[in-house]
Amino acid sequence: GYATFLINVKIGGKDENEKQFGLAHFLEHLFFKSTNDMTTYEIAEYLESLGAVINADTSERETNYHFMSLKENFEKCVEIYSKMFFEGKFDNDEIDKERKVILEEMKRFYDNIQQQTYMKAYKGLTEGTPYSHDVSGTEDIITNVRRDDILEFKKKYTPDKITFSIAGNIDFEEAKGIVEKYFGK
Repeated sequence: GYATFLINVKIGGKDENEKQFGLAHFLEHLFFKSTNDMTTYEIAEYLESLGAVINADTSERETNYHFMSLKENFEKCVEIYSKMFFEGKFDNDEIDKERKVILEEMKRFYDNIQQQTYMKAYKGLTEGTPYSHDVSGTEDIITNVRRDDILEFKKKYTPDKITFSIAGNIDFEEAKGIVEKYFGK
């Protein structure tokens, strides 16, 4: 059977000030990059070899990191996610690569009339609130953000903002033990 793991972080676009627009989303992208002992390629290759389906998303309210794997590979995947969570290197080369990816995503978004219409309506409804800016940020911020800015934003990831959810063919006590083993620190 399968098991699904979700790290929900109650940090999103609403938690950014005007100089940080887009950093929650940028951090989400960098989550899947190199750690102290694994390259980006090794992380992807290893998780893929375990048959894990991985993904993440950022909204105005939160950021989610999740995977689905065979139950027998669940612990190995949780271990890798904990490495990505605690040991991310945030290497400048990786930041520059992701910067280009995000800017390209933004261009595709701005070329889509339906998404633009939605965003204009959403901004009109949320004007004057922490929800009124695009979660992707601005081209200027994404182009110029520095590693130190991203690491400073990551400090908002405090234990009181994080929830783990597990579903599927796995016993609660076993799942709890695995999460405590890798995320208890």
